[in-house]
Amino acid sequence: MSRAKKLLAALPPLAIPDPPVYLQEFTLFPKLPENLRHHIWSFVASEPRKIKLIELDRRYPPSSQTWDSSIAGQLKNPGMVGACQESRKLASRYYRRCYEKAQRSPEDGDREWRGTRAELKQAKTDSMTSDGTAIYVNFSQDIFVLTKCRTIDHELRSEHFTDYNFKPKYLQYVQRIQQTYNEKKGMAFPLLLFFIARIWNYGLEMDEFSKEVVGTLSGVDRELHSAGVKYDVMKGLLHFMPYLPDKVNMGKWNVELR
Repeated sequence: MSRAKKLLAALPPLAIPDPPVYLQEFTLFPKLPENLRHHIWSFVASEPRKIKLIELDRRYPPSSQTWDSSIAGQLKNPGMVGACQESRKLASRYYRRCYEKAQRSPEDGDREWRGTRAELKQAKTDSMTSDGTAIYVNFSQDIFVLTKCRTIDHELRSEHFTDYNFKPKYLQYVQRIQQTYNEKKGMAFPLLLFFIARIWNYGLEMDEFSKEVVGTLSGVDRELHSAGVKYDVMKGLLHFMPYLPDKVNMGKWNVELR
């Protein structure tokens, strides 16, 4: 046997993959086994969606304000609630239909609220019983993105859970939230939301200025900067946690920098 043949014989056999097998037919979704269809729908429901939680201007009733709760690139409601009869039925296992407060109709024009303090109080009370836009929420998966209406976007103050676009009765089920981190002016924690909800997942999205700062860094410096931001936020949260109900074990807490 030649030297070349001996060397070749010592080599492991080549693992030549079998040629691909192409499907000759495709089973339509309605004809799949029921348990498989339900399993697929459960995967659909587990995909997190973003829900805007908007802090409104407390100087005016919701019925005199307007806001945009849509998320770019996302349908108002999950496709599962309207895909077919079976998906609608299964959606009730995962999604809860929630209502925003009723906002000012575009037909009413841009009218400024001129009511008295007593009328303002009554109008806010009425907003708790009037239904606005319906939004389907999977509280275990969906992320509530905290934002402010444009008239108070520049203000840094504590919120009240009655000042959001959603009615307070829904806020107790919130589990995942996201805030925008601003390195220039800081941010206020939604402490009252922590008080009434069972939040275990807290996300930070960098604002444009912060992204520019991070963009100038590289390697270890970027990692250290991100870790520092996360540490500062955790330190701030831990400072307030002793004053809040112990609804979630701190060991299960997760802070993400998105």
